[in-house]
Amino acid sequence: VEGFNFEQRHGKKRVRVARVWKTKEGKHYVVEWRVSISLLSDCVNSYLRDDNSDIVATDTVKNTVNAKAKEFFELLSVENFAIELAKHFISFYRQVGEW
Repeated sequence: VEGFNFEQRHGKKRVRVARVWKTKEGKHYVVEWRVSISLLSDCVNSYLRDDNSDIVATDTVKNTVNAKAKEFFELLSVENFAIELAKHFISFYRQVGEW
């Protein structure tokens, strides 16, 4: 819509992630993170056409965080995990990556 700047933020706060990594030497590393995701999306249609298909649902965000945590078999820092999550959301959801 010309003249208006629609910025839609959506996501999920306080997603609890617990992960255990076991090394070949038998050491265990346990982490527990509280992850918050805030996505900035181009979703003008949700305002103009009652179309929420461009908004990533909160359950989808939560499930994605948990699924991505299971994908890494090597010890991962919270910062690197955040980078991997960001890469996923901007590559998988075009409306998030367009900004």
